[in-house]
Amino acid sequence: MSYRRRVTLQAAVAVALVVLVLAGLARQQAQAALLATVDDDLRTLATAAQQAAPVGPRPGRGPGAQDGVPGFPELRALRRGDAAGRFGAVTGVTQLVQADGALLASTATPPLPISPEARQVAAGVADEHLATLVVEDTRLRVLTSPLDPDLALQLARPLAEVEQALASLTRRLAAAASAGVVLAALLGWVLAGRVTGPVRQLTKLAESVSDTQDLSRRLDLPGDDELARLAAAFDRMLASLAQARHAQRQLVADASHELRTPLTSLRTNIDLLRSGLPLPPDDHDRLLADLDGQLGAFSRLVEGLVELARGDQPPATPDHLDLAEISAEVITEVRRDHPTARITLRAQACPVVGDRTRLARAVRNLVDNAVVHGGGEVEVEVVAPGLTVRDHGDGLDPTLLPRLFERFTRGPDTGDRPGSGLGLAIVWQVAQTHAGSIEASNAPGGGAVFRLRLPAATTP
Repeated sequence: MSYRRRVTLQAAVAVALVVLVLAGLARQQAQAALLATVDDDLRTLATAAQQAAPVGPRPGRGPGAQDGVPGFPELRALRRGDAAGRFGAVTGVTQLVQADGALLASTATPPLPISPEARQVAAGVADEHLATLVVEDTRLRVLTSPLDPDLALQLARPLAEVEQALASLTRRLAAAASAGVVLAALLGWVLAGRVTGPVRQLTKLAESVSDTQDLSRRLDLPGDDELARLAAAFDRMLASLAQARHAQRQLVADASHELRTPLTSLRTNIDLLRSGLPLPPDDHDRLLADLDGQLGAFSRLVEGLVELARGDQPPATPDHLDLAEISAEVITEVRRDHPTARITLRAQACPVVGDRTRLARAVRNLVDNAVVHGGGEVEVEVVAPGLTVRDHGDGLDPTLLPRLFERFTRGPDTGDRPGSGLGLAIVWQVAQTHAGSIEASNAPGGGAVFRLRLPAATTP
C-alpha cells in the first residue's frame, strides 16, 4: 500500500472514530432529553391525580368501582382511548398499588408488574420511583408516586414515540457520519497527494540517480518546511557525493600518473639485477642505493595517498595533546634524517585535541618541506594557537600560491629535489579535519612562512 493510501485510510479511520463517538454522545443526549420530557409529563399527571384524590375512605374493589378505577373521575379522564392500543397513547395507563403489593385498580391489560420499589413508595419509604419496563414487547416509562397512606399511583407511558424519534435521529446521524467519513477520505486523499508530492519527486530522483549514476540532478524544492529542508539536504548530499566522486577520480588519475614513473624506474633496475650481467662493485652498490631510495620514495608516496584517501573525516577518537611536545619529537626525527639541516625550535605549551599520528605527519611535512626547499635553515615556533615554520630559501612562486595545497603540486624549479607533491595537501587535509587552517606566504627578507592554526583544547 502506498504512503498516500495509508495516510488517506488513517485520516478516514480517525474521522470515523471521532464521528462515531460524537454520534453516540448526541444520541445519548437526545435519549436523555426525550426521557426527561416523558418523566415531566408523568409527574404533571401524577400531581393532577394527587390533587384530585378524595380525603374520604380508601376506594376498593367493591361497589362504586367504575371500569376498575373506583371513585377517581380525574383518573378516569387519564384512561387510554379505545383505539389507542393496549397500553394507551400519550396519556398512557394508570394503576393503584398498596404497600403490601396488592393491586387495587389498573387500566392496563395485563396490569403493570409491581416492583419492590413501588411497594416502598406506597409505604412512604421513597418519594417516587421512575423505571423503564418491558411488558408484552412494549417498552413503558413508569412513574410510581404516593397517593394516600399505604397507597401509590403508577402512571405509565409507552416509549414508542421516543424510540421512533431516536431511530430517526440514528438514521440521520449515520447518514451524516457516512458523509463525513467519505468527505474526510476525499480531503485526506487530496491533502496526502499534496504532502507526498515532494516525497514522490524525491523517490523518483533517488531511483534515477541509482540507475543512471548522474549526480548532477537536483530537486530545488521551494519553501522552508520539513519537506523543503529534506529536499535541500538531499540536494546537498548529491553535491557532496559528486564532489567526492570527482575527488576520487582525480586522486586515482593523479596517483596513476605519479606512480607510473617510480614503478618504471624500479622495474628497470630490478630487471637489470635479474639479467645477471656482471657489474662493477661500485655500480652494483649504486644500483642498490638507487633501489633503496626509490623504494623509500615509493613508500612515502603510497603513505601520502593512503592519508589523502581518508578524506576530511574528523579523528575517530581525539586525544588531548600538546603540539609543542609533538613538534619536538618530529624535529628530533628530522635532524636524524637530515643531519646537515639547521633547525631551531622555540616552543610553548599548546594544548590541542586531535589525532597524534596525523598531527605529527602534518608537522613533519611542513618541516621536511622547509628543509628541502629552504636551504636547510629552518625556524620552528610553537605558540598558541598553532605552529609557524619559516625557511630562508628563495620563497614561494606567487603564481603557485592559489594551488599550493593541491595534490601533486610542484614548483617549476624543484628539479631533482625529493617529494611527491602530496606533503602540503596532507597538511591542508589534517588542518581541515581538526577544524583548523593552514596559510603560506613569503617572509620579509626572503624565505617562506607556513602557519598552522588549531583550536585550543579546553581543560579535560
